[in-house]
Amino acid sequence: MSHLCAQSLLNTLIQVRSADLPRRLENGQKLGDGIYFTWDSIGGSVDMSTSRDDDTLFKTTAKVTGTPDWFNLCLILRLGQFLPGDVLGLTLDWKCSQTGQPQMLVRSSARQGQFDDTKWQEALPWDAKRRVVTLMHTVEDADGLTGHDKYHTIIIPLPTEDFTLEMFDLQFFVSPRARGLRSAPIRLSKSV
Repeated sequence: MSHLCAQSLLNTLIQVRSADLPRRLENGQKLGDGIYFTWDSIGGSVDMSTSRDDDTLFKTTAKVTGTPDWFNLCLILRLGQFLPGDVLGLTLDWKCSQTGQPQMLVRSSARQGQFDDTKWQEALPWDAKRRVVTLMHTVEDADGLTGHDKYHTIIIPLPTEDFTLEMFDLQFFVSPRARGLRSAPIRLSKSV
């Protein structure tokens, strides 16, 4: 059985794949019900267009003016629970006209209006050539996403200068700790 958060994002992807995409995106405007782009509108402005080729989930072109401090692609996972030892995975089939290796994170609701961020253990490579990459994160006790049900969003940092992003496909998955999978070797002196 699929994890609730994985199923939620899958439902969003099915919706986005069959939807008519808006030609222009405003800050925070959703593609479907759970994917959106957001940027620092105080530091800069963005003219963002979307389209779809036959084999893409979506294609975006961003023309950035000024110097925004951040620019993110957000994937809403909705309400769910993660336990220490669970392994989260995100597979992306994509390309980005810029290069870099930003640190992805999961933002989780902690209390009313407050959030905890969990940095993904692997950096996400941007590349101008189409590639498929799978990034994994083993949940630890200290991660902000652990505990009771929380509302989770994956935040993928994007370039803060002009870029084109083509997302061909993506998949989020969770391997429960009972399965024994780890994204990195466990040290004997480290509790999980």
